[in-house]
Amino acid sequence: MFCEDGKYRWTHPLDLRKNPTILILVYKLFGILFSIPLLYLVVRAAIEGDWARAWENSIKIWLIVMAVIAVIIYLSYRMVMGFYGGKFIVHFTLDSRELSYRQDAVQEERSRKLGILAFLVGLLSEDPSSMGQGMHMASGSSHTAPLDKIRRIRPCRSQQLIKLSQGLLQNRVYVQDEDFDLVLGFLRQHCHNAK
Repeated sequence: MFCEDGKYRWTHPLDLRKNPTILILVYKLFGILFSIPLLYLVVRAAIEGDWARAWENSIKIWLIVMAVIAVIIYLSYRMVMGFYGGKFIVHFTLDSRELSYRQDAVQEERSRKLGILAFLVGLLSEDPSSMGQGMHMASGSSHTAPLDKIRRIRPCRSQQLIKLSQGLLQNRVYVQDEDFDLVLGFLRQHCHNAK
């Protein structure tokens, strides 16, 4: 339903227990991230001529690392589910020029406090990466995507998800079943550069 100002607004409570799209995305990102060193080792082994042994060793190391990372990601995901009460609540606003979305204010405040804590732990342990992650978490989570920058629209109705690709960036738009066709149609109509 469109508001009086011509913008379409909705809130989507993403059930983290039933809809594992965020967990799958994190697994994919880490899979790609940790496959790059494997590819490097395989190419290097091919150049040096010791292909079989290097390939076997690289695969073993990669599988062990990926198994450990998979367990860490899963446990972290379970902690985040508990932290947010099992739901990640996102508020969306859509008009003919842009899509904007932000985390629920209560959850954003929790994230901000956790970010400040992570920053302080990083500061005390002299760990710049923890400090940076803490600052990022504390800064809040909202985003705006101009519709003329969207290059691809990929609906995933079963996950109540519409993926909007913007070059290397990907926006994830969650929509309830009853509004899915309306939002998808609106995006297709106003994302003039999308396939």
